Amino acid sequence: MMETPVGRDESGSEPNEVVFEESEVEPIVAGPRGYEGVIVPSGYEGVIASEESEVEPIIGTSPAYGEVVFEESEVEPIVPTEIVFEESEVEPIIGTPPAYGKVISEEFEAESTIGSPPGSEEVIFEESEVEPIIGRRRPMGRGRRRPRPQRRQSSYDAVISPEEVIFVESEVEPSAVSVSPALLAAIGSRPRLSEAYERLVADGWRLGRRNILIGNSDVDLENKILYIDDDEEDTPTLLLWVHDAVLQAYREQDDFRRRAILDRGLEFFSVNNNLTDLESMARVYEWAAWFWIDPTGNYGDVYPFMDDMVLAFTGRTPRLLTENDPIYNILSQKGTRDDSTGFKRQLRDASAQVRHATFSIQVSLRYGRLGWLYAQERELLENNPADFRLNNQCLDIAGRLLTSPTSLSNIGEILRTNLGDSSQSEPWDGPPGGEPDQ
Repeated sequence: MMETPVGRDESGSEPNEVVFEESEVEPIVAGPRGYEGVIVPSGYEGVIASEESEVEPIIGTSPAYGEVVFEESEVEPIVPTEIVFEESEVEPIIGTPPAYGKVISEEFEAESTIGSPPGSEEVIFEESEVEPIIGRRRPMGRGRRRPRPQRRQSSYDAVISPEEVIFVESEVEPSAVSVSPALLAAIGSRPRLSEAYERLVADGWRLGRRNILIGNSDVDLENKILYIDDDEEDTPTLLLWVHDAVLQAYREQDDFRRRAILDRGLEFFSVNNNLTDLESMARVYEWAAWFWIDPTGNYGDVYPFMDDMVLAFTGRTPRLLTENDPIYNILSQKGTRDDSTGFKRQLRDASAQVRHATFSIQVSLRYGRLGWLYAQERELLENNPADFRLNNQCLDIAGRLLTSPTSLSNIGEILRTNLGDSSQSEPWDGPPGGEPDQ
């Protein structure tokens, strides 16, 4: 039943009248409101009657002649620029309203897809096996992003692009794999390398192979693994890589290295062998220098080597400024010799010349001629002519270590030549401070 119209003229009809009949929408509000129950649009005398509705109010202006009247609706209010995201399995999908005629994103199967808002050309990230995928919008006119050729990076595979790096789970976890028997035999054929390698193995280390991007060797200190590259090379090349890895393991473990030097030094300086003090010193220097010489023998790192020697023989810190815990000091251990046998007679006295010589080399190495002058002044004041002459020889040794790249490889022979005389094997029988100057 229609309500009695209000606002007709005397003839009973109104050409501007608009009537909404049996609608399923809530009252349509438009234009300025007139009397109760009557809506009078601006500029008209017409009447709009509102009736039963089943959905939320739709707000609009009253239609003019020839315009469409809103009738049955089943959707929520629609704005002309509205985006409708339909059945989607991802959350969230972020987008800006497409222009007229653009495609509205529909069903997806990917998980946790995160993307920048698409513009004139939308970017759709589809199903992926990795999580998360970080993407950026492609320039206009391009299609979907496709993975580029993969490169292995350490224990991960990386898909490299100018904009992003996506790490994919690797098939191989970082772990030691077996090495060939030929390589293990080659290690055993190098006595000094084999000795250092076996000490690591006894401490729980193992040898493995994996892809290494920079260099051909590496160490895992936490898991005690020596790594060499998994490239196929001949045995001598692989042996050089093992040598590098073993050196790195010792260099990065000061306590482990210095305890190894202590253990070897105790053998050389034992009172039970017939070596002189100078010869024992030369052998410890040779043995310990190996940790600081590259596998080719063309270069030696002098400063950390001499720091180790100071701790092994002087009982002082590497900078010589203070006394040090004698935990690594060979000469302070029971059952060792501490004399001057094997030194040239003019360099001998009744004191421990191995300790004095090590101190003198280090003071000249670290402090140059100023260090040498300090040592000389002290010996003059104490009237030790043998040590005064010893300091001159040690200044020369320090200079050779600094100027010759291969000098560390020959340190044993340098000591024997500058300081030694194998005939001086008997205990010292001269003046306490050494033979006076002639």
